[in-house]
Amino acid sequence: MAVRRFVVDNAEGLRLIRLPKYCLELNLDELLNQERPHEVLLAKLREADRID
Repeated sequence: MAVRRFVVDNAEGLRLIRLPKYCLELNLDELLNQERPHEVLLAKLREADRID
């Protein structure tokens, strides 16, 4: 209810931008979440190479 009230009260200053269902390039959180596990895996592989 609060969201609807906000939209009604501020309609003149709001702009609706439609995005695709899933767009990795526009989702910074997804980009960062993908990068971190990749870095961890690379670090483990590098550490394993040092041990051998």
